[in-house]
Amino acid sequence: MNHHDDDVCVYMQLFEFGDKYRGKYDSSVSEVWRYYASVSGYGDEMLWAALWLHRATGRAEYLDYAVAMADEFGGTSWAITEFSWDVKYAGLQILAAKLLLEGSYRPEHRPTLEQYSSKAEHYLCACLGKNGAAGNVNRTAGGMLYVRQWNNMQYVTNAAFLLTVYSRYLTASGGAAAAEPAVLQCPDGPVGAGELLALARAQADYVLGANPAGSNPNVVVGGPDHRDRFSDRRSNYMQTEACTYNTAPMVGVFAHLHSEGAQERK
Repeated sequence: MNHHDDDVCVYMQLFEFGDKYRGKYDSSVSEVWRYYASVSGYGDEMLWAALWLHRATGRAEYLDYAVAMADEFGGTSWAITEFSWDVKYAGLQILAAKLLLEGSYRPEHRPTLEQYSSKAEHYLCACLGKNGAAGNVNRTAGGMLYVRQWNNMQYVTNAAFLLTVYSRYLTASGGAAAAEPAVLQCPDGPVGAGELLALARAQADYVLGANPAGSNPNVVVGGPDHRDRFSDRRSNYMQTEACTYNTAPMVGVFAHLHSEGAQERK
């Protein structure tokens, strides 16, 4: 057994523990409630874990769990326009949509995976501003996606990551064997992989300094406000708080953009 197998075994045990003893973590660690209360509950984390364990192990029981608990845990009912440290629904919905695009499921799973996929499309189309009357994510004059004033950059970097990931899924599923390229179907019209990646790139450029705020490039903190204004003061924690859930998604985005650039240079 290698280190990867050891890690997966630990995650499987944690999943079993979490499913057996269901509840919000801030009910046990009351000190964090004022700062990091779990608004979305634990359902999204359980579905998120089940889908990742299915991907890591290939074991059917984890996908069965994600399908069986999809409605009760909100996976197929929460249509939202944010992905954050607390609210994982958009991420897990996109992970489920990947299975649908790949055809990696049993026939009885298809109806639930289609429900997951429709919610993933809602999120992506909202980020693109093509969600019609269903509502879109706001943007600043400088082009930054804007959800709320407190640490808005987490929503920017996570959106950039999910847009990048889904563009890769579309590209992979619409390969040479496909009759035509796979697209994202939005209320305001179809969207190709290139348009998804273009928005992700625009958000990455904003983060790196191509913005009216003049933020220091490569510093991913809470970020500018709805008018692209940024006050770099330590006491201004809504804009200057540094968090791993802001920076971690950009690693994936930068890795993809770097590899894309390398391909173009060949």
